[in-house]
Parts: sequence; C-alpha cells; structure tokens
Amino acid sequence: MQIELYEACVRCHISSLSEKDDVKFYTIKDKSMTHNVFENLMTQVVHYTTTDFAECNCKNFQRIGILCRHILLALNAEDVNEIP
Repeated sequence: MQIELYEACVRCHISSLSEKDDVKFYTIKDKSMTHNVFENLMTQVVHYTTTDFAECNCKNFQRIGILCRHILLALNAEDVNEIP
C-alpha cells in the first residue's frame, strides 16, 4: 500500500475529469517503468460520490487485493480522508 501511495504522488496525475450525476470519471496518466523504459499508461477511475466506491480498469484491487495508485489519486482529489 505504501508503494502505491508513493507512486500516486510521484508518477501519476489526473489527465481529465468528467462528471455525470453523482459519478465522476477520471482519466489518470501513469508514467510507469516497464522493462527499464518509462511508458505513459492511461487508466480510468470511476468514483461514485454518494457511496465513495471507486473502481479502476487496472483491476489491481481485484487481482491482488491492494488499492491501486489510480484510485488513491482520485480519492485524494476528492478530499476523501478515509479509505471507504
């Protein structure tokens, strides 16, 4: 979790944000290193603001049970102080 938090701060930024009703759609630009080369990966985070539920198309949480840097960045942008 600490690594994901660090990566959210250092390698990721919000590229775009759109909103429909109580749902926010984030496009996150993630400058990750793969095979010793930096790549710009784009991920999508959907944040349901009424429940503070968020999901990301990287599926890190579903695969290994750790909240991904992309969701952490989106929740931080929304001033969510506790992980739901």
